[in-house]
Amino acid sequence: MDDVQKVTVSAIGQSIAEGEFDNVATLLMNLENAGIACNLITYNAAISAYEKAGGEQGMVNALALLEEMNSAKITPDEITYSAAISACEKAGGEQGMANARALLKDMNAMVFLHSMK
Repeated sequence: MDDVQKVTVSAIGQSIAEGEFDNVATLLMNLENAGIACNLITYNAAISAYEKAGGEQGMVNALALLEEMNSAKITPDEITYSAAISACEKAGGEQGMANARALLKDMNAMVFLHSMK
């Protein structure tokens, strides 16, 4: 991970601590504008921030980043899934629980595939 990504992950952590969850999207956009691709660590930090933000918007943002990861061919890990599932749980309702179950199924499939290697 290069220095800019380290600073971004640190800034995301600071945003979480300060409850400034809106800064997360800006920080990720700044990486993109600098021509630096997000990696697993930056995505995990951002998804964790949205999980901590809670509510339906936190879930929507976390799931959007998970989809962005998939489009970028970055394989989510247990940390990614745990934070995304927790974001869905915090959103609650039928949609939140349906999303959490789907993510748990995806995570279990990923763990199974990795155990076959």
